[in-house]
Amino acid sequence: MVVSVRPRSGWESLDLGFQMARQWWRQMWGIWLAIYLPIAIVAMAIFPNKFYAFLLLWWLKPLFDRALLYALSRLIFSEPSGIRETLRAARDWMRPGLFLALTLRRFELARSFQLPVAALEKQTGKPAQQRRAVLGSRMRGTAVWLTVICLHFELIAMGALFAMGNMLAPSGGDIPEDGGGRDGGFDFADLMSWNLVDAICYAGAVTLIEPFYVAAGFSLYLNRRTILEGWDMEIRLRQLGNRLRSAASTTTVALLCGFLLIGSAPHTSHAATTEIDVEAEIERILDNPDFDQYKEVTRWRPIGKKKKKQQEEEPISQFWRNLALLLSDISQGLLWVAIAILVPVLLYVLRNFLPEQFARKTEEYEPPANLFGLNVSPESLPADVSAAAAQLARAGRLREALSLLYRGALSALIHRHRVVVHAGDTEGDCAEAASRALDKPGADYFTGLVGTWQQLAYGSSSPQLGEVDALCRDWALHFSTDESPAEGQAS
Repeated sequence: MVVSVRPRSGWESLDLGFQMARQWWRQMWGIWLAIYLPIAIVAMAIFPNKFYAFLLLWWLKPLFDRALLYALSRLIFSEPSGIRETLRAARDWMRPGLFLALTLRRFELARSFQLPVAALEKQTGKPAQQRRAVLGSRMRGTAVWLTVICLHFELIAMGALFAMGNMLAPSGGDIPEDGGGRDGGFDFADLMSWNLVDAICYAGAVTLIEPFYVAAGFSLYLNRRTILEGWDMEIRLRQLGNRLRSAASTTTVALLCGFLLIGSAPHTSHAATTEIDVEAEIERILDNPDFDQYKEVTRWRPIGKKKKKQQEEEPISQFWRNLALLLSDISQGLLWVAIAILVPVLLYVLRNFLPEQFARKTEEYEPPANLFGLNVSPESLPADVSAAAAQLARAGRLREALSLLYRGALSALIHRHRVVVHAGDTEGDCAEAASRALDKPGADYFTGLVGTWQQLAYGSSSPQLGEVDALCRDWALHFSTDESPAEGQAS
């Protein structure tokens, strides 16, 4: 893990998240543009009123944030996570909870902080609600302020992009007759008549700010888990003790000393020795021939005054006309969205009717060699795990006996039963995965083994020798590599 894990304050965690976004800017903005840019182009192309394109892009923010969060969760563990890897794992980071994130929880003010509960921990329903309550007991206020601050930065960036475009556009030095008001420009007050420039400015502002927002919320989530589950993080990351501490402290001290020396340098100010007559100086500058330039401009103007409309439209008819235009624009946008959803679904359904030789081959699962800091490869285990564990138990080494049984069970699950276990899963997650892969006796045995191991490892409660011997005897019935136990169990 490339991030130094230690308890931090909320604002310090946000600063760490911003640093993570700057460190991995190629992966972060590459993934964002690969997913956000095509959808933004399609939205701006299909909606005549670009305000609806803005609404669609704003509504789909939780979808884009999940892709960034998936990449960050891999990058902190030094795993490759580029555009190709993220797009291939779309099925993993899009579920569960995406529909709820786009509907009921779309206006959640601590969205980036609570997003990992569903996207990484894969929790839904009441367990997810309880988990969010525990995580947000002290850090939710900081997460809400993060949302408010990033929203203001988006507005500032949006206005800055539009102002930069106006400054770069050639105008010939002429001031418009309407005083430079809105002429296809950016105006927050007239939201229902956005044009392409407004939508592009919004998309650019979101592209600048959103990766920082997701990274800061994820850093706040990691810090909260570090505080709540310090024992778990200490076991998983004990080999990462002081890797960055010495180098970081030396560099920080040197920078602080340099800033202190620069800040303590004496500053001298030189006042003007002679008083200058301001008015005389201005007149002398204006007498310069460079300021004596005139330009003759010819414009065509209508002679008569602008004629008012013959008949003013009634307010009621104008209201119904605007309502009809609004409904037509919304229905057109919904039609394109429905087409965009139905076409991939139709292709996915038709794939089942293709011949087998044309069907897409699924990628083979590669079991990890290390899990939770433990070597779970079959080569690292003895030939007879249960016998070796029983020998350790009889020698009074109960902790090592239970550790060997736990490693052997994990190795059998991920290598023989092809159970997918993530680096962020807990013992409870492993027990739940084992219940889906094993039969009921095997799942009950694994749950009991995990509970005994937790009592010994974290609760300092030593089990009885007879209990450990029973676990050693029953281990071969469920996880032995011999054919005879497997056949007896199947019968």
